[in-house]
Amino acid sequence: MYICEKIKGFFKRIKFRVIDENKDVILLKSIRDQHLKYLHNSNSFSIEDTKKWIATLPIPYYIVSYDNNDIGYFRLSEYSDMNNSLYIGMDLDDKYIGKNLAFRSYCSFIPYIFDVYNLNKIYLEVLSTNIRAMKLYRRLGFITEKIKYKEIYRNGIDIDSIIMSLTGYKIKMLDIYNDI
Repeated sequence: MYICEKIKGFFKRIKFRVIDENKDVILLKSIRDQHLKYLHNSNSFSIEDTKKWIATLPIPYYIVSYDNNDIGYFRLSEYSDMNNSLYIGMDLDDKYIGKNLAFRSYCSFIPYIFDVYNLNKIYLEVLSTNIRAMKLYRRLGFITEKIKYKEIYRNGIDIDSIIMSLTGYKIKMLDIYNDI
Protein backbone atom coordinates (compact mmCIF):
# COMPACT_ATOMS: atom_id res chain seq x y z
CA MET A 1 0.00 0.00 0.00
CA TYR A 2 1.30 3.45 -0.93
CA ILE A 3 2.16 5.71 2.03
CA CYS A 4 -0.44 8.37 1.14
CA GLU A 5 -3.29 5.85 1.30
CA LYS A 6 -3.10 5.92 5.09
CA ILE A 7 -4.40 9.51 5.21
CA LYS A 8 -7.27 9.38 2.69
CA GLY A 9 -9.80 11.13 4.96
CA PHE A 10 -7.46 14.04 5.52
CA PHE A 11 -7.58 15.12 1.88
CA LYS A 12 -10.93 16.82 2.27
CA ARG A 13 -9.38 19.34 4.68
CA ILE A 14 -6.74 20.47 2.18
CA LYS A 15 -7.79 22.64 -0.76
CA PHE A 16 -6.00 24.33 -3.66
CA ARG A 17 -6.75 27.33 -5.78
CA VAL A 18 -4.86 29.17 -8.48
CA ILE A 19 -2.95 32.10 -7.07
CA ASP A 20 -4.50 35.54 -7.54
CA GLU A 21 -1.96 38.29 -8.24
CA ASN A 22 -3.95 40.85 -6.25
CA LYS A 23 -5.40 38.82 -3.40
CA ASP A 24 -2.41 36.55 -2.68
CA VAL A 25 0.60 38.78 -3.29
CA ILE A 26 1.26 39.57 0.40
CA LEU A 27 0.87 35.92 1.43
CA LEU A 28 3.23 34.78 -1.33
CA LYS A 29 5.84 37.43 -0.49
CA SER A 30 5.62 36.73 3.24
CA ILE A 31 6.05 32.97 2.90
CA ARG A 32 8.79 33.33 0.27
CA ASP A 33 10.72 35.70 2.54
CA GLN A 34 10.52 33.14 5.38
CA HIS A 35 12.34 30.58 3.21
CA LEU A 36 15.01 32.57 1.37
CA LYS A 37 17.82 30.46 2.80
CA TYR A 38 16.31 27.36 1.16
CA LEU A 39 15.67 28.89 -2.27
CA HIS A 40 18.08 28.89 -5.19
CA ASN A 41 17.38 32.59 -5.70
CA SER A 42 17.55 34.17 -2.25
CA ASN A 43 16.52 37.66 -3.36
CA SER A 44 13.59 39.32 -1.62
CA PHE A 45 11.14 41.16 -3.87
CA SER A 46 8.87 44.15 -3.32
CA ILE A 47 5.08 43.77 -3.38
CA GLU A 48 4.97 45.38 -6.84
CA ASP A 49 7.70 43.11 -8.21
CA THR A 50 5.91 40.09 -6.75
CA LYS A 51 2.64 41.15 -8.44
CA LYS A 52 4.38 41.53 -11.80
CA TRP A 53 6.09 38.19 -11.36
CA ILE A 54 2.81 36.38 -10.55
CA ALA A 55 1.15 37.95 -13.61
CA THR A 56 3.84 36.56 -15.92
CA LEU A 57 3.96 32.97 -14.65
CA PRO A 58 3.61 30.55 -17.59
CA ILE A 59 2.12 27.90 -15.28
CA PRO A 60 0.01 29.05 -12.33
CA TYR A 61 1.07 28.66 -8.73
CA TYR A 62 -1.49 27.25 -6.30
CA ILE A 63 -2.39 28.47 -2.83
CA VAL A 64 -2.78 25.64 -0.31
CA SER A 65 -5.38 25.97 2.42
CA TYR A 66 -6.02 23.72 5.39
CA ASP A 67 -9.34 24.05 7.20
CA ASN A 68 -9.88 27.29 5.24
CA ASN A 69 -6.56 28.85 6.36
CA ASP A 70 -4.01 29.68 3.66
CA ILE A 71 -0.88 27.80 4.71
CA GLY A 72 1.43 27.95 1.71
CA TYR A 73 1.73 27.58 -2.02
CA PHE A 74 2.91 25.18 -4.70
CA ARG A 75 5.25 26.36 -7.43
CA LEU A 76 5.04 24.75 -10.86
CA SER A 77 7.53 25.40 -13.66
CA GLU A 78 9.32 23.98 -16.67
CA TYR A 79 6.36 22.10 -18.07
CA SER A 80 7.30 19.84 -20.99
CA ASP A 81 4.43 18.79 -23.21
CA MET A 82 6.80 16.55 -25.15
CA ASN A 83 7.93 14.66 -22.02
CA ASN A 84 4.77 15.10 -19.94
CA SER A 85 6.79 16.43 -17.03
CA LEU A 86 7.16 19.52 -14.88
CA TYR A 87 8.93 20.86 -11.81
CA ILE A 88 7.16 21.24 -8.49
CA GLY A 89 8.03 22.96 -5.23
CA MET A 90 6.21 24.06 -2.11
CA ASP A 91 6.68 26.78 0.46
CA LEU A 92 4.77 26.49 3.72
CA ASP A 93 4.17 29.27 6.24
CA ASP A 94 6.55 28.77 9.19
CA LYS A 95 3.70 28.45 11.69
CA TYR A 96 2.49 25.29 9.90
CA ILE A 97 5.87 23.54 9.62
CA GLY A 98 6.25 20.38 11.68
CA LYS A 99 2.54 19.51 11.57
CA ASN A 100 2.79 17.00 8.67
CA LEU A 101 0.89 19.43 6.42
CA ALA A 102 3.52 19.55 3.66
CA PHE A 103 3.38 15.76 3.33
CA ARG A 104 -0.40 15.74 3.30
CA SER A 105 -0.56 18.63 0.84
CA TYR A 106 1.81 16.88 -1.56
CA CYS A 107 -0.21 13.66 -1.25
CA SER A 108 -3.28 15.58 -2.33
CA PHE A 109 -1.73 17.89 -4.92
CA ILE A 110 0.48 15.47 -6.85
CA PRO A 111 -2.38 13.31 -8.18
CA TYR A 112 -4.22 16.51 -9.11
CA ILE A 113 -1.36 17.88 -11.24
CA PHE A 114 -0.68 14.45 -12.76
CA ASP A 115 -4.26 14.48 -13.98
CA VAL A 116 -4.50 18.14 -15.06
CA TYR A 117 -1.19 18.12 -16.96
CA ASN A 118 -1.29 14.45 -18.06
CA LEU A 119 2.12 13.86 -16.47
CA ASN A 120 4.43 10.89 -16.49
CA LYS A 121 7.06 12.45 -14.26
CA ILE A 122 7.59 15.34 -11.87
CA TYR A 123 10.86 16.87 -10.80
CA LEU A 124 12.01 19.11 -8.03
CA GLU A 125 15.28 20.72 -7.12
CA VAL A 126 16.34 21.10 -3.50
CA LEU A 127 19.43 22.57 -1.88
CA SER A 128 21.52 20.04 0.03
CA THR A 129 21.24 22.19 3.16
CA ASN A 130 17.45 21.67 3.27
CA ILE A 131 17.53 18.34 5.13
CA ARG A 132 13.89 18.49 6.25
CA ALA A 133 12.65 18.89 2.67
CA MET A 134 14.84 16.05 1.39
CA LYS A 135 13.41 13.72 4.04
CA LEU A 136 9.90 14.72 2.98
CA TYR A 137 10.62 14.09 -0.70
CA ARG A 138 12.12 10.67 -0.01
CA ARG A 139 9.09 9.80 2.12
CA LEU A 140 6.89 10.72 -0.84
CA GLY A 141 8.89 8.40 -3.10
CA PHE A 142 11.11 10.89 -4.95
CA ILE A 143 14.52 9.58 -6.00
CA THR A 144 17.75 11.48 -6.64
CA GLU A 145 18.44 11.83 -10.36
CA LYS A 146 21.33 14.26 -10.39
CA ILE A 147 23.49 16.37 -8.12
CA LYS A 148 24.74 19.75 -9.26
CA TYR A 149 27.84 20.09 -7.13
CA LYS A 150 28.65 23.54 -5.75
CA GLU A 151 25.67 25.05 -7.56
CA ILE A 152 25.13 27.88 -5.05
CA TYR A 153 27.70 29.88 -3.11
CA ARG A 154 26.11 31.47 -0.06
CA ASN A 155 27.64 32.86 3.13
CA GLY A 156 31.04 31.43 2.28
CA ILE A 157 29.71 27.90 1.69
CA ASP A 158 29.33 25.91 -1.53
CA ILE A 159 25.91 24.25 -1.63
CA ASP A 160 24.90 21.37 -3.89
CA SER A 161 21.58 21.34 -5.69
CA ILE A 162 19.84 17.98 -5.88
CA ILE A 163 17.38 17.11 -8.65
CA MET A 164 14.81 14.51 -7.60
CA SER A 165 11.96 12.92 -9.52
CA LEU A 166 8.84 10.86 -9.11
CA THR A 167 7.43 8.61 -11.82
CA GLY A 168 4.47 6.28 -12.07
CA TYR A 169 2.72 8.18 -9.32
CA LYS A 170 -0.56 8.56 -11.16
CA ILE A 171 -1.07 4.81 -11.34
CA LYS A 172 -0.32 4.33 -7.64
CA MET A 173 -2.57 7.19 -6.59
CA LEU A 174 -5.55 6.72 -8.91
CA ASP A 175 -7.83 5.19 -6.25
CA ILE A 176 -7.00 7.91 -3.73
CA TYR A 177 -7.50 10.69 -6.23
CA ASN A 178 -10.96 9.42 -7.10
CA ASP A 179 -11.93 9.61 -3.40
CA ILE A 180 -10.96 13.27 -2.93
